[in-house]
Amino acid sequence: MENKQSRVFKMIGPILGLFSIVSAIYIGTAFQGWRWFSYHPAAMLLAYIAMAGNSLLIKKLGGPVNTRVHGYLMAAAAAVALFGWYVIYSNKNAAGKPHNTTVHAWCGVVCLLGYASMGPIGYIALSPDWGLLRTNTTVRA
Repeated sequence: MENKQSRVFKMIGPILGLFSIVSAIYIGTAFQGWRWFSYHPAAMLLAYIAMAGNSLLIKKLGGPVNTRVHGYLMAAAAAVALFGWYVIYSNKNAAGKPHNTTVHAWCGVVCLLGYASMGPIGYIALSPDWGLLRTNTTVRA
């Protein structure tokens, strides 16, 4: 029997994915078509909204299988976000512009470093199979 929370999560997840895909398509086609730069916001939308958002919803459902799926989706989100960072970095290089000169850029760097560091930490500490804190009720509440 499905509870109300899981029904709501199953409804919100596809909405996050659809929003990200539609937004990415709009960004790619609305402003002079797809250019190399267009892949930066598209990748960030897919990583942080569609993939990470669904990952959090899946984790909230509980259980070891959902915990593993959460980890895999977050790792994939980090990889897609790294691709988005690569796009903007190479785009700036091609244009001869300096890197990380805005608050937006530094927020992105902090967010990307957070994702890159939380992945291994989460895997080592919270893996449902052998994580160091897998039985800690304070952390796994």
